[in-house]
Amino acid sequence: MAHLGKQSSRNVADFIWDDWFVGLKLMYVYQSEMANLTLQTIEYQKEVWAQTMENTMKIEQETKNFFEDIKNNYQNNTKNPGSEQAARAFEEWNQHLNEFFKRIQLLTATPATASLTTVNKSQEQMEASFKSLIEQQKKIREEIKSLMVNFVNEIKMTQREMAASFEAIDKNKTINTRSEK
Repeated sequence: MAHLGKQSSRNVADFIWDDWFVGLKLMYVYQSEMANLTLQTIEYQKEVWAQTMENTMKIEQETKNFFEDIKNNYQNNTKNPGSEQAARAFEEWNQHLNEFFKRIQLLTATPATASLTTVNKSQEQMEASFKSLIEQQKKIREEIKSLMVNFVNEIKMTQREMAASFEAIDKNKTINTRSEK
């Protein structure tokens, strides 16, 4: 019966360490899932950002078309002003109007395009950084996992050896006690 109790205590120690190691593996699984969720979120952000860029470009094109239509309508309505002096005045106004439309487009399109480009590059850098970080974490987890397997095996072996030593000591005490009687 004493032998069964000692064997059972060894099994309990193995069970505790095995259970602890399973918990560690589970933590690694959760970390991997979080990494995958992070990558999925980045992909979703890329899609949203691409749609935002596309919509902004459409707005810029529509604004450009709108101003072009206004300019063409104005020019069509002022083709035959009557006198040469009126024609020069209308031509001067056309030039001012063209300049005005170019500046409006420049003022609206340039900052938006620059902002989009900057945010897009930041998004790409962030994605690359996250992917690199996730890959590094994965390598570290694998290294630690390997070290932990060795650590747990060493501890279990040491505990078995200690249990065997205690059994031998106990056995010697029992034999010595019997022989003294």
